[in-house]
Amino acid sequence: MIHNEDTIYAPKYIIKRILLTILLGFLSNYLLLQLMGGPPEGMSITVPFTAGTLFYVILVESIIWIDKKLEQKIPISPKNFKKRILSQLGYSSIVAVIIMAGLMYLIQFPNYERDTIIATVLFLLISIIVFISISFLFLLFRIIKKGLEMVLEVENLKVEKLEMSYKALQDQLNPHFFFNNLSILKSLIVLKKEQEAKDFIQNFSSISRYALQHSDWVTILVKEEIEFVKQYTSLHQERAKNSIFLDINISEKCMSKEIPPMTFQLLIENAIKHNIADEHSPLNIEIFEEEEYIVIQNSLNEKASAYSTKKGLENLKKRFAILIDQPLIIEKTTTHFKVKLPLL
Repeated sequence: MIHNEDTIYAPKYIIKRILLTILLGFLSNYLLLQLMGGPPEGMSITVPFTAGTLFYVILVESIIWIDKKLEQKIPISPKNFKKRILSQLGYSSIVAVIIMAGLMYLIQFPNYERDTIIATVLFLLISIIVFISISFLFLLFRIIKKGLEMVLEVENLKVEKLEMSYKALQDQLNPHFFFNNLSILKSLIVLKKEQEAKDFIQNFSSISRYALQHSDWVTILVKEEIEFVKQYTSLHQERAKNSIFLDINISEKCMSKEIPPMTFQLLIENAIKHNIADEHSPLNIEIFEEEEYIVIQNSLNEKASAYSTKKGLENLKKRFAILIDQPLIIEKTTTHFKVKLPLL
């Protein structure tokens, strides 16, 4: 609330505030008297200056008091917006009239001529209009400040929510990665391919270290991801010799861009899992640039028994949606499966 804020509203600024109001009061009085051709007949020039300035000081402090009290009772929000504006302007108008009536009584208006009274009342009415406008400006200042605070709060909540969503998606990826690779290791052991199983374990420990080290990273350099995916693919190439081929054609400029970690690995894993890969029908995987995208494309020769929940691709789509406005593009033909990844 405003009384706790370090602004012109704060009690410690009351002297500065009053001095500023007196200055504005004198300037306003001078301009109004010039427009009226001087003080009314029979009235000393000190009367409108003193009364007007006192009126300004009391009114400004009253407006600030009303504003602070209303902020406690009717805080600015979309729900209370209309009620708050009407209340603030209404109370400010009532207080202004009361203050004006009090000042008229103190300076003994009945002793002046009728024209003098009318001119002075007109003077004070103009002052009321001016300060009702000031009240509105106070309110406008608070609305803008409150609006900016709300926007900032919403943006912070959005970022926090996105970070939580991204972390949840990232956490889903690691168990998926380890489970699939342990399944491969199990198949090598069942087939009694001892040397291949040993080589797999050695390579697997290296790529597992990478996966664990980068599990909390939001993005990673394409260059690092390429190095990782080379290791990962060689793991499968050892198992299926002359059956899986990886061709990478990426410029140095593209290497310095970023993507979510383990993106390439997920797509290559999907390609190996869902397609036949043998000497007669090798699996060709390409990674290359295409305009503002980096593309992973594999030859298509799907296994008849392959079952897919498509969770991996859905996970990847959601991760990219959190990080960038450009969509991840998936294209499938009779011969190829292609995923276009927007670069960060």
